[in-house]
Amino acid sequence: MGVYLFSLNLPGIVTLREAGLFLALFLGAAHMWKKGRVEWPPMRLLFFIWPALALLTIIPGEDISRSLSEIKKEIVYPVLAFWVFYAMTRNVRDFAYLGMWFLSGAALMIGAGIYFYYILGLGFGSLEESGFAYGKRAYFGFFMASAAVVGLGLGLTRGPGWVRAFALGLAPFCVLGIYFARLRAGYLAVIAAVAVFIIYGKILQSGLRVRLASVAVAALVLVSIVPLVSTKRDLNMDLSIEGWRGAIEELKVEERWIIWEGSFQEIMKRPFQGLGFGNKEIFVPAFRLGHVYPHNLFLSYGVMAGAGGIVFLMLLFWKLFSRMHSAVLIPRPGKEWFYIGVSGVGLLLAFLVLNMTEDIMTRHTGQTFWALSGMVLGSGREARAISKN
Repeated sequence: MGVYLFSLNLPGIVTLREAGLFLALFLGAAHMWKKGRVEWPPMRLLFFIWPALALLTIIPGEDISRSLSEIKKEIVYPVLAFWVFYAMTRNVRDFAYLGMWFLSGAALMIGAGIYFYYILGLGFGSLEESGFAYGKRAYFGFFMASAAVVGLGLGLTRGPGWVRAFALGLAPFCVLGIYFARLRAGYLAVIAAVAVFIIYGKILQSGLRVRLASVAVAALVLVSIVPLVSTKRDLNMDLSIEGWRGAIEELKVEERWIIWEGSFQEIMKRPFQGLGFGNKEIFVPAFRLGHVYPHNLFLSYGVMAGAGGIVFLMLLFWKLFSRMHSAVLIPRPGKEWFYIGVSGVGLLLAFLVLNMTEDIMTRHTGQTFWALSGMVLGSGREARAISKN
């Protein structure tokens, strides 16, 4: 299972990745067979509805075999990854073991990136199309963001010193990787994840004065976000009035507004059925390239499955958040697990932020998110059991 997490986000090894998933499923099945009972995951009703809804959308479709392949890769595999990692992770020790495998994969990619950038001298212009020697920049951005969140969670959790040192030491390099990928949504994802740790770790446990001060700081951060995301590649930290106005003007001509408007119009054409799962490419006359996908996870589901797809996705993520939030609030026996639970909320928020301007719940990225989410919820079971006794 650790090998699967290690190789999950490495480029060019699709066969090894799928073999790792099937091996993890075999180990999970053997574990449940040995215990004599099935360890069902939480939210299993929603996980049953998810592929069923997708299947309903392809009934009138033309290329059903392609749609079935997409359902397998984008729904079935992530759900199975969530299930098996939930079943095989019961406590902090299990999470730390599997988390170190995942972080080792991130360390390998960071090392490769440093080699390409600093040793071979390949600048961003050379690496732009490959996404910092990795693949699609949004995929790489989430890989680095999730590794940073997991690293922070492990580093703040009581455990072996070398594990904490490695996890905390790797987190800044993961954030640096997001910068080199020049991903604007990645910057926001990092800010959102850090905010989650601050809110749960300090603000919610403090008095009214601290909370009011935090609101003021949050307001300043929100003001600075506009110029931060206005430029397509480089960071813009000009917080002057003129800089802020210039940022607003740049955002007004952002091409995603055209894409999102075209996606909404496409959804209105088929509000109940959609184009069928896997068929997310649409034609937007006002867009310079014509054909494009929605660049937003919820709009993609609207295009594929109609308005019902959007509603279901909102319900799925809300249920996942409520599970993680309630788990973070486990009483005293769960304090050792606290920051791992917080990392789950940070992971979810970072994932949603990145999916506001992209659609990355696909292939290995979807499996990464759901496998880590299963690990987070599974690792809190021992603490919950103790709190009930």
